[in-house]
Amino acid sequence: IPDIYDAVKFDLLHNFHMRLVGAEEVWRLARPLADRVIPSEYGMCPHQKLRIGSCICSNLIKKILKDFKNVKDEGAGEPSCALGLQGLRPPAPSSWLPYSFTPPTSHTGQDEDNQKLPEGLGPDPGTVEVEEEQRARLNHHFESDVKSTHRHVRSRLYFTSESHMHALVNAIRFAHLPAQDTSPIISGEGLATLQNTRELDYLSQVVFRMFEKPRLPQDHPSRYRVEVLFSPGAATNPSELHLTQGTLQMEDPASASHAAPVKPPVPLTFTDRDVNLSTVVELLEGLLNDQVSV
Repeated sequence: IPDIYDAVKFDLLHNFHMRLVGAEEVWRLARPLADRVIPSEYGMCPHQKLRIGSCICSNLIKKILKDFKNVKDEGAGEPSCALGLQGLRPPAPSSWLPYSFTPPTSHTGQDEDNQKLPEGLGPDPGTVEVEEEQRARLNHHFESDVKSTHRHVRSRLYFTSESHMHALVNAIRFAHLPAQDTSPIISGEGLATLQNTRELDYLSQVVFRMFEKPRLPQDHPSRYRVEVLFSPGAATNPSELHLTQGTLQMEDPASASHAAPVKPPVPLTFTDRDVNLSTVVELLEGLLNDQVSV
């Protein structure tokens, strides 16, 4: 069923000018089936979805947790960095400073332009730690407009598969189930958003944004907070898309954009209260303990 749905949707989007007889009817019949079958591949109930999701994306969760820790530790080690725009404008007492931390980058290989650590500093060359250090540094070819070139790049982009997206969404959605007296990461409105999401299409995204209150003590649990945003990507009705773009592309395939609009990310976390980084880390680390025994 998922293969039929994907194939007919592709034809409706990219081969619409061929006017394939019955394609829209096949898509209309396949969609509700796919809406049921695809999510069920990752568990039938919340506990199953949590167990399967934590197993599938355990390495991705470990990387996200590591990047959270690296960014936090770096801020603690660099006072001017922790205070953000200190030299330009002092932050207000209640202001949050963003770290622009955006996980889901799978990175293979090493760029030739990455800076080398001086001998005697850091881990031995060739280790994972050295590779992570080099990947997090700014490429010197793009440093002309950057005032603080010694700082690490804090944004992370992870490009992954649909299965890992389903797994990650289920993991953060149900991460609180094994814990006792722990608030969920996702708000009621966020749960409704996920419940009403029919599919994860191309360019689906989960965004973690980490903010800091630099005026609080470094060990204060409310110093760091996390926002989670979500978009189902280019999830749209391909037939409706062509109708909005006009009929010219039906006669001339070259005039078709062959692209569906990507829905903007919406917040999944609470808007009326903060979700502390420590809470998110505790819940995600709990998922890695025997891949959740629930």
